[in-house]
Amino acid sequence: MDSVSVHQVGFAEKEGTVTVLVPTWKVLQFTTRAFIAPDDDAEVPEGFTDLLPMTIQLTTLDHFVADAGVERIDFLKADVEGAELSLLEGGKESIERWRPTVLLEIEDRHLGRYGQHAADVVEFMANRDYRMLTFSNGELRPATEVVEDENNYLFLPIS
Repeated sequence: MDSVSVHQVGFAEKEGTVTVLVPTWKVLQFTTRAFIAPDDDAEVPEGFTDLLPMTIQLTTLDHFVADAGVERIDFLKADVEGAELSLLEGGKESIERWRPTVLLEIEDRHLGRYGQHAADVVEFMANRDYRMLTFSNGELRPATEVVEDENNYLFLPIS
C-alpha cells in the first residue's frame, strides 16, 4: 500500500530527543502505556513492576509534513498519554491549514503529568473552530467537556 509508511519518530512541540518510560510487567513491555519521563522521579504505574527508559527522536508534525512532502492530512489520531498539547502545538500550522478530523484520547490523569488539564486540549481545538463529540451508546454525541467515564473525543472542523 503506497499511502502508508512507518517512521520511527515522535511528534512534539519542538525537535530534539526525549526519554520515554515504558511500563513493564516482569519482562513484558507495555508500549501502549509509555509516557514521557517527568523531570522528577517517575512512579511505576499500579500493576507494573518497572519502567524501561527509551530515547526517542522528536520532530514537530509541521516539520515532518514539510520534510516528507505530505500534501494533505485528512485524519489525525493520537493516544499519547498526556502529551496531546505538545503534539497539537507542533502541528498547529498543519491543523489550521488542512483542518483534519482529529480523534484524541484525553484523560486528566495523564495530562496532569505535564501540569495540563483536559480543558486545555478542548480550548486549543475550540480556538481553531472545532466542535467536540464523544461516542456514547454507539452514537456520536456533542460534548462540551471531557468527563471521567469517556476518554475518546472526536473533533470536527466547524467550517
